[in-house]
Amino acid sequence: MMLKIRKFRAGDHIHSEQAAVTYLQVAMEEADKAENPRQGAAIIANALGEVARAQRHMSAIASDADRSRSGIYKALSNQGDPALSTVISAIHAAGGSLTVTMAR
Repeated sequence: MMLKIRKFRAGDHIHSEQAAVTYLQVAMEEADKAENPRQGAAIIANALGEVARAQRHMSAIASDADRSRSGIYKALSNQGDPALSTVISAIHAAGGSLTVTMAR
């Protein structure tokens, strides 16, 4: 019997708003610890993409950011480096908002 292995997608396990928020909070914490800003940005972009896919908001993000769906999929991946407008659109489409706190 051959074992089938699927690629893990966090978005397949995000079934509630609270799970999405928690996932994004953890991603933000991990991004803050990244070796460099580009790696941190990739962590955040990938997490936003997973949440957007889980909540099926890619069309709304694409419309708000004035980009194509395929461009949004690429930007919100671990290979992406999205513009701030794309990040803000993704957060808003998922029902979130941006907050900054001072590091202690």
